[in-house]
Amino acid sequence: MPGLKKPIHTHVRRSAALSLCDSLTGETMEITKVSYTIGYGNRDKPDVSIAQRNTAQEALELAEALQKSDEEIKFIDTPTEGRVGMDMLRVLAKEEAGEA
Repeated sequence: MPGLKKPIHTHVRRSAALSLCDSLTGETMEITKVSYTIGYGNRDKPDVSIAQRNTAQEALELAEALQKSDEEIKFIDTPTEGRVGMDMLRVLAKEEAGEA
């Protein structure tokens, strides 16, 4: 329909939950599934592949495997700390193991 704008979603981090807000309707959807996202790719190319893991330990295992391969880790996003490096991911995995 003419005159209608596409909805814009904004991301707001609230602890381990992610809220998506539709700017047209104002409706908010809460996503509570904790997910670690790793972006990786070939060192010589700008393309980024994405892998998601449910726990910090699973994400750490994948990231360490990627470091041993020819793939470069482009970013690591966590549900609680935002974008982190390998050292912080190790800390999160240790904290997670202590909670078990």
